Amino acid sequence: MMAYPIEDALLVAAGSPDLYRICGSLMLCETRWGGSRTPGDEIYYGPRDLVGARQLVSDAGVKGDTVILLATEGSANIAQITESVLVDMGFVVDLQISDAATYSKRRSDSSTMDLFHTGGPISWGGISPLLNSTLSKETYWNNYRDPSGRFTTMLEEFARATNERQNQLIEEMQILFYKDLQYIPIGETLPLMAQSSKLHGVEIGMGNPPNMVNAWIE
Repeated sequence: MMAYPIEDALLVAAGSPDLYRICGSLMLCETRWGGSRTPGDEIYYGPRDLVGARQLVSDAGVKGDTVILLATEGSANIAQITESVLVDMGFVVDLQISDAATYSKRRSDSSTMDLFHTGGPISWGGISPLLNSTLSKETYWNNYRDPSGRFTTMLEEFARATNERQNQLIEEMQILFYKDLQYIPIGETLPLMAQSSKLHGVEIGMGNPPNMVNAWIE
């Protein structure tokens, strides 16, 4: 996270500075609990420190180790950014790009890779951390073990807490998130959508397909 060139990756993924948003929150920005910055997260989601990251890799004794990076054909461009970062940090990278079906099968077996690229719509995490599948523990796509047990406990409390306590818990979870780092949040890309000026009533949510239930043509 310290070494990752966030804006380079977002520009490659979105194609234009107008179509991405820098956001280090564990919940999507511009949602109820999104955009929170908490003590300590600037260490990871902030200015790059490639020298510091290289030192951590060296201190851990893993410099020169091979990292298997998995990506789909659709995320190959951003995966190449990740490959470059890992090489700069001292790793040997085996970038494996595959079709979506093969990717899904491989991702379900953590013994076949070390890292993978993924993304999703606002429905994954914009409503509540309880619905944010990327924060799940010990799932087929996530080897997060919650070593302290605190994240699981906070999620359980969050489900029954008052609004005021939920706001406190989000900040506490964010601080723990950046210590455990279940995944590396790169940022958010914004989709381009077009429709006829004669079409009305279409509901558009960030990252979700348009809802045409109440749409009509003039």
